[in-house]
Amino acid sequence: MRVSDGELTLREAIVADAVTLGGWWRDGSVMAHAGFPLGLDITDERIAEDLATQSDGTRRTLIVEVGGRPVGEMNFRHRDDGAVDIGIKICPADWQEKGYGSRALRLLIETLFESGCDKIVLDTNLDNARAQHVYEKLGFQKVGIRPDSWTDQLGRLQSAVDYRLARSGWTSVRRCLSVDVNAFKQMLGSCFRDDYHMPLTDRQVDGLCSKITEQAAADTVLVDLAWCGEAPVGFITYQVDGPSSDWNEFPGWGLIRECYTTPERRREGVGRALATQAEAVLKGRNVPGVYLTTDDAQEFWTAMGYRDTGQICARNQGEIFEKRWRH
Repeated sequence: MRVSDGELTLREAIVADAVTLGGWWRDGSVMAHAGFPLGLDITDERIAEDLATQSDGTRRTLIVEVGGRPVGEMNFRHRDDGAVDIGIKICPADWQEKGYGSRALRLLIETLFESGCDKIVLDTNLDNARAQHVYEKLGFQKVGIRPDSWTDQLGRLQSAVDYRLARSGWTSVRRCLSVDVNAFKQMLGSCFRDDYHMPLTDRQVDGLCSKITEQAAADTVLVDLAWCGEAPVGFITYQVDGPSSDWNEFPGWGLIRECYTTPERRREGVGRALATQAEAVLKGRNVPGVYLTTDDAQEFWTAMGYRDTGQICARNQGEIFEKRWRH
């Protein structure tokens, strides 16, 4: 397996990665959340032997890379009941809380579902609230808590939370490609005509779409589409404010410009999936937070963790909402 999303890559761990994995696994600060605050007592040679026996059809360890640098590991295992069990760690502390974990999870989930998997499961420590928040934002359903179900390396009882995600409930989000432009243009027209009540002509929609795709080609604006199977069900446009943009109200901040879900798929988590992916990408670009303007979706953005600043945007008269990253 080797799949990428921009600078983020998931690839199979090879024997040569045993040294990197061993360094992480023997580090108690990395392994504490998994119940090993003293680190694992394991040699690089033993790890290399295990890697040599793995296959995609049974179980596999993956390396998470950003710009070619290893920053974490993932794994998946096919269970007898047909589900696939997955796990993830972003290991160096200075690479955590930058959105790479969410993006890596989304990339692996989409790859597994595309390969024919119908259900993905995972568990986490009941005390790991941050991980639970990430899983639930991605669409995982909490199916149960196992109190005092295992004992960590120091003899302390720990509780686990079990999660499940079915392919039927998954919304795929990916960058808008050239082959997707017509789908984007149709949704863009519906967004402005139906939601914003702006009677744009087809020519005006064509011009707007061309402008946005040109900005996307220059990496000034990012465009992601949401899909349910082969059907496009939403889009989001976003950016980092800067002098090269036609909108630069808060330089250095992330901006969500538009977030649209087709009417038949609203209140099904599509907007959340789009916003979650955009936030993960913007975190990776080291913005201090994200802002947006809205005049009719205050409830949604509040539920997504955004705060009403009490300010009105002079450019479009929308209310300004913001989300600052926690440190």
